Amino acid sequence: MEHVTELFDSVISMSPAEIETWVLDVDRPLSSFNWEGLAEVAGAEAMAGTRAVDLAWARVAVAVRNRMERRADSESEQRRQYLNGVRLRAEMVERHGARSDSSLLDCRDVLRKFTQRWSGRYDSVDSDASHWRDLPRARILDLRLLKNELSVLKRLAPFAVEIDDAIAPWMSLWNRLP
Repeated sequence: MEHVTELFDSVISMSPAEIETWVLDVDRPLSSFNWEGLAEVAGAEAMAGTRAVDLAWARVAVAVRNRMERRADSESEQRRQYLNGVRLRAEMVERHGARSDSSLLDCRDVLRKFTQRWSGRYDSVDSDASHWRDLPRARILDLRLLKNELSVLKRLAPFAVEIDDAIAPWMSLWNRLP
C-alpha cells in the first residue's frame, strides 16, 4: 500500500502538463492507484487556479475522468465520470469562452455526445416523464442523469447557438424530470 501512496505523491508533485502526459501514457490498469483522488485534486486545482493554470489542471482532471469512464464497471459509473468531466468543462467554457480548436472548450463535442446517447429516445422520455414515480429505480436514475446532462448543456447554450436549438425540445421536459 505504501508504494501506491508514494506513486500518488510522486504524480501529484509533477506539473499539470507532466501529469496529463503520464495519464495518457499509462497503459496498464493500475487498479490500486487512486484515480478518483487524482481527478478530485486536479479538478480542485482547476477551480481554484488562476487563468494561467486552470485550463492545464482541468485538462488533467478531464483526462482522468475520461480514463475512469472508459474503464468503469457499470453504466451509472461511466455516466458519473462523464458528468463530472463535462461539468468542469462547462466551468472552463464559462471562464474562457468556447473554442472549437480545444477539446476542453469545444461545446459541440458535449452536444454530440448528448445527441448520440439520447437520439431516438425523446418519445419514450416524454412518456416516462409524466409518471416517473411509478417507474423502476434504474429508469428513474436514467431520467435523472438526463436532467443532469441537460443542466450542463444549459450552461453551455450561451456559447453555441446550435446547443440551444438542439436541446429546446428536451428542455420542455425539464419540470417533469426527476
